[in-house]
Amino acid sequence: MVDDAPGGLSQKLAERAAAALGRAGFDLVQPFRADLHGRADPTALGLPAALRPDGLALLIGASRSLWPAFAAAVTLDPPLAATDEPFDHWIEKTIDSTLGSLGERVQLRFAHDPPPRLAIQRLAVLAGLAPLGPAALVAHPNFGPWISLRAVALLDAPGPPVPALPQLQPCAGCVAPCKTALDEALGGRPLAAAGFGGDWPRWLGVRDACPIGRDWRYSEAQIRYHYDPTARAGVLRELVEAAGLLVR
Repeated sequence: MVDDAPGGLSQKLAERAAAALGRAGFDLVQPFRADLHGRADPTALGLPAALRPDGLALLIGASRSLWPAFAAAVTLDPPLAATDEPFDHWIEKTIDSTLGSLGERVQLRFAHDPPPRLAIQRLAVLAGLAPLGPAALVAHPNFGPWISLRAVALLDAPGPPVPALPQLQPCAGCVAPCKTALDEALGGRPLAAAGFGGDWPRWLGVRDACPIGRDWRYSEAQIRYHYDPTARAGVLRELVEAAGLLVR
């Protein structure tokens, strides 16, 4: 039976959701209240209308654990690799089905949805997941910059009665080599106008420069898929070929 004490319902439901999402590869789940306890305007952050004003919301992300889960999905279902944006497609399907199994009404918004975009990095700060580092990347205290923020779920259940405490700034005292790497990647361009293109190794260097979370660096396959558009088809082909070897 779910605890009906103040905050008990939200805590139990958030724990169930985090456990289920964790098994699917999403090992970062931060609960918060949909109205952000009045500290920010949810609509200005790209959040849809909540199912209830004080509703439970979940910020969903992952460390490098997400890629093996995706690779396993392609291995089991090779046609997935032929869909439009297979990684995003798999994320949508997996989060939707995982949260749907909880038996609660859920409204989802994904970081890759078309504009208006989710201000998902700011949400990470407001929800207490992690602060922003000097290079405008969320700096998780354990994983450093080697995380991805994927979705927000709004549930028809009460949210936490008090806001989460902000994470301690893991970058305090650091000489910020990531900021130097970012300046080199930008090459004098404004951040909003910058893109990876052929300079993707420089952008990868921004993450590589951070001393935090180096043991959680993405695999080479994941890096190639996300950073180098010209390599994406080859990475997917390797996953499909691996699936063929398994069934022989």
